[in-house]
Parts: sequence; structure tokens; C-alpha cells
Amino acid sequence: MGYIKSYTNLSNTEKKDVYKFIQIKDNSVDSLEELDDKFNTKIYEYGEGVLFYFEGYKVVASICVVLEVAKILKSAYIHQIKCIEGIKDKVEIIRKLVEESVSISRLKGATDIRLGINKQEISDEELNTLNFKIEYNSFEMVLKNRCKKNELLKLKILNEENKLRYVDIYNDSFSDMPHGTVINIDTVNKNMENSNEDTNSYFIVLDEENNEIGFMEVTIENDRGIFDIGLCKKYRGKGYGKRILETAIQLLVEKQVKEIALIVIEQNKIAYEMYIKRGFEVSQIMGGWAIL
Repeated sequence: MGYIKSYTNLSNTEKKDVYKFIQIKDNSVDSLEELDDKFNTKIYEYGEGVLFYFEGYKVVASICVVLEVAKILKSAYIHQIKCIEGIKDKVEIIRKLVEESVSISRLKGATDIRLGINKQEISDEELNTLNFKIEYNSFEMVLKNRCKKNELLKLKILNEENKLRYVDIYNDSFSDMPHGTVINIDTVNKNMENSNEDTNSYFIVLDEENNEIGFMEVTIENDRGIFDIGLCKKYRGKGYGKRILETAIQLLVEKQVKEIALIVIEQNKIAYEMYIKRGFEVSQIMGGWAIL
């Protein structure tokens, strides 16, 4: 008889079983300490939103729930369904994990609950059996034309002086977006520590004539740059979005990366169309989303 446990409630022995499961699935951690770093975070309400399905002493499936904005924005995002290949009763196990995830989301205050579906983990037939309907997709897009097209904004690297403003800008920019989110000062402090040339991670406030209007986050890995951008509500509709986008692109051009990419939710039509016009093309579907 199988059972579900959250990461928060795992014994040390069960954490070792989870570690073995992660090694089989994606080999994304190298130690039990890294396992804590991966799951014991605010985004998952410090492990409450990370669920594992045990059969005996073996983990056969898992699921994650983004709970960080459940109380603030009334939203929760269930994603990263993973199953051991060839397990029996796979569909029923996924159903139980999703039901438990929905229950936790509601207890945390979420009324808008969405399920991310990776077709590599769940087939169309299994999807139909579960009665989950994909409403929209998330795309990875890659830039095809690097030639400068818009004026750039001034860059201000995240630091002690502007970190509180960074929180305000981020939250104002993203709180009303499809898959809206917020950030807190603890996360910003960690970002500030990691923002340097050695890590190839950059967290930046964007300035226009002494008005801090937006932000961008840039990561470079294996000669590939990927970024996220945001613009405060009061500055929308004035052409600043295109300039923020151009500023991110040209920063990566200066870094001489081989590929410039971003991820966008299909529902965010304004951003998606802006990226298309600038020369981005869809390179792959990252996953589909069902509204529960």
C-alpha cells in the first residue's frame, strides 16, 4: 500500500530514498545537503509543497507545488510530476498526488490552481484518462536577429542601496501577470550574493532619466544566455517594454553568448507578440498547463 509524504515530514531514511529517486530521474543533486537546498525553499513553503509517493521504502513518483503566492495572489502552481519508468498504477498515483497538491493549495489560500504537464512524463492517453485538459503552453524562444533595434536603458546592478526598490519593482511588475509571482527581501539578498561575473548571474534595476522603471535577471550557462524582464505598471504602453527587452539582448550580445533565449507563457500575449516582433522564434514547447 503506497503513501504520500511531504518533504517537510520525511525521516532521514526517507530523504535517502528521495535522493536515490532524484538520482534516477534527473541527477540534479549530488548530496543530501543539496537536496535540502532544492526543496526546503520558500517557493515550496519550505518543503510542504514537495510530495513523494512511496511504495514500501522506494519513492516511485513526486510532484511539486509552488505555494509562495498562495496567500498573496490566491494562486498555486502544481508542476514537475515525475515517475519511475514502468511503475504500476501510474495514472492512479498521479491522480492521488494531484489531489493532495490541490488540497494543500486550498489550505494555503489558493483559489486559482494550475497544473503543469510535461508530455515526457505523461502521455496523451494518460492525460485523457486523468481528464486533464491543456489550456495553454509555455514556450522557449530563441533570438534570430541580434542587430540593435531600440534605445537602451541604464543598468544598475542590484546592491544594498537599491535592493528594497528592486523588491517593489519586481512585485509591481509581476503581481498581475499570467502566472503572477512576488519576491521578498530574503530572496533578493540571496540574488545579490550570486550576482557577479563568476556565477554569470546578473540582477539589474533599469533606469530611465533617474526613474527606476523595471528590472531584468540574466543567467549565462554553457555559452547560452537566458533572461527575464519586468516593467512597472505606470510605465506600460510607452515603449519601455521594447527598450527593456533590447537592453537584455544587448547585454548578452556584449557577453558574446552563442544563443539568447527566454521562456514565455502563451497566455501572456502582449509579451509573446513583442518577442515575435523582435525576432524571437519558438524553439520548443516547455509544457502545457491545465486549470483545475
